[in-house]
Amino acid sequence: MGERRSSTFVSQHACLDTKRIESYLTRHDLKTKVMADHFVVKECPFCHPNKGMEDNMWKLYVLRLNGTYKCFRCNSSGSWYDFQNQMLKARRMETLNDVVQPINISRGEPSPSKTYGTHTPVPASAAPPALPVDAQHEQVARLLKEDDAMAYLIDKGGRGLSKAVVEKYKVLV
Repeated sequence: MGERRSSTFVSQHACLDTKRIESYLTRHDLKTKVMADHFVVKECPFCHPNKGMEDNMWKLYVLRLNGTYKCFRCNSSGSWYDFQNQMLKARRMETLNDVVQPINISRGEPSPSKTYGTHTPVPASAAPPALPVDAQHEQVARLLKEDDAMAYLIDKGGRGLSKAVVEKYKVLV
């Protein structure tokens, strides 16, 4: 990740409640060792995976007095507020990766190797076959000729599109 300057100014005289820092680390499932003046975190949430190698663990230090942190593996460092912001960004990315389903580009199908949340991918055999592009264009043209469909697309209470846009982009209802 590399060393970066902190974007948050925190006075060197600022102090935090040690229990607050410890509680935050615990809530975020970060295993820690409590030392006299700092916490040592087993796995830095900002490092790339350590593949279970013991010599890649216990490299993140968080001062108990003010939450200043430094990882001696990925070189990430900053104030307690920077740490919390980085954690938030990491959690958002984790959530995004769980929600967005990778697509197999060659076949246009969800990746069958993973499950996401409580949902499992639909097997390709269960999905309806896709229409060829020409058939899709014919279906759009047929729908556009129907008065109800065109009225819905153009009507301000419906889609509110212009007729030129509907025809140019072959908009479906």
